[in-house]
Amino acid sequence: MLEIAGQRVPLLEAIRVTVAASAANYLVPAFGWAPAKVVATRQWLGIGVRRALPTVVIEHALDLAMLASCALVGFWQIRPTAVVPITLLPFRARSMLGMLVLAGVAGAGLAAVLSGRVRKFGFEVLTVGYGVLRETWRDPVVWLATIGRWSAELLVLALLVAAVQLPLDWGALFVLLGGPGIVGALSPIPGGLGIREATGVLLAHWLGWDPVGVGAVLAWQRVATLTGLGAVGVMASIVRRFRR
Repeated sequence: MLEIAGQRVPLLEAIRVTVAASAANYLVPAFGWAPAKVVATRQWLGIGVRRALPTVVIEHALDLAMLASCALVGFWQIRPTAVVPITLLPFRARSMLGMLVLAGVAGAGLAAVLSGRVRKFGFEVLTVGYGVLRETWRDPVVWLATIGRWSAELLVLALLVAAVQLPLDWGALFVLLGGPGIVGALSPIPGGLGIREATGVLLAHWLGWDPVGVGAVLAWQRVATLTGLGAVGVMASIVRRFRR
């Protein structure tokens, strides 16, 4: 996507930035991976915020869209009678959360109105973002990379489910990939640690699956994902050293 925005980015440097941002996701709260990725892109690749920020937002939106699609496909595949209405938060908590979100949006909007510099920056970011988004829909590499990434996650999940011999079909796998993934991605907890696993356990309880087995599978899925990410980062660093 950075190349769609007109920036030349070597693959090894893109991997370096991605690994660093993913590591930061587990160290700082409130979606810290996003500013970390923008800062790393600026420091290591020399690409300014106006071009890096839109690609980060679009990338995250694509991931959320993939997770939502997986969840919808999964719920469509499993038996409708097994699904129980879920209420994660009481009404008062939902109301307070909604008020906080609205207050944050209003504050950001007020700052944008009062500051001409902010308006100019926002306009430039939106312009770049629109151009990237318009080209992204027609770029097969972006879609193949996004689908490939989440297909790999689904395969790891399937292997772990088979290893512990849980009686879950592909519909259930899609639910466990998409549902907890969305909640974890939107959680302010660093890396969504514990949130994704707890969501999977709740889903298992409501859908009549084995909660303990599902929790163990999701925990091992996180371990496998982090191990794979670390291995890719180490390999990329080794290749970079040999190329110097």
